[in-house]
Amino acid sequence: MSDPHATYEALFNACVDDFGHDPPWRAGEWLVACSGRIIGAVRGADALGIEAMNPAAASTIDALINTPDSGDAVDVAALRSWLRGVARLVKCTRCDGTGTEKAQCNRCDHSHEHQCGGCDGEGERFLGGVEKPACVYGFTTSAYRLLLLVNALAESGIATARALTIAAPDGLNLLVLSADGVRVGITASTLTASASWPEVTP
Repeated sequence: MSDPHATYEALFNACVDDFGHDPPWRAGEWLVACSGRIIGAVRGADALGIEAMNPAAASTIDALINTPDSGDAVDVAALRSWLRGVARLVKCTRCDGTGTEKAQCNRCDHSHEHQCGGCDGEGERFLGGVEKPACVYGFTTSAYRLLLLVNALAESGIATARALTIAAPDGLNLLVLSADGVRVGITASTLTASASWPEVTP
């Protein structure tokens, strides 16, 4: 199993990158991060000082953490690579992928390196639009937001997950990727996706 604390930090950062985040929640032995559109839960992460879950989200969180490790097996690296293509992540031409750029200082005659303003220091730019949809196992969602979650799984050393869809009691439909002690979920998109995973070969 991946390190619970490091995995939670990666998922928390994914929520921040999406749209800010709600405060961390505790649900029994699970620690939960959520942006409102993506959600991640890690069992066994340090939960000291974290409040119990938000009652408004209780049914969704309960459905997520009680999702079994079942469904279609997913190669996380392969899905990550495919989503990068759908999301159209490309090297930033402004900084040539370094994440930094030289800018003339207003206080002296020298130039200094700063975080690139074209990619916010990431070295890559996202050209597909945040809402560009992708269809994964028949579930249409944002390629960009799903990539945030899949990046967090990959960076935590999770090589394989299980994919399935759930309907929470509050009517929210989620695509869930589950691995040992980790659950991530993402809400559906109303847009029509032209790209589908798994890719069908003729």
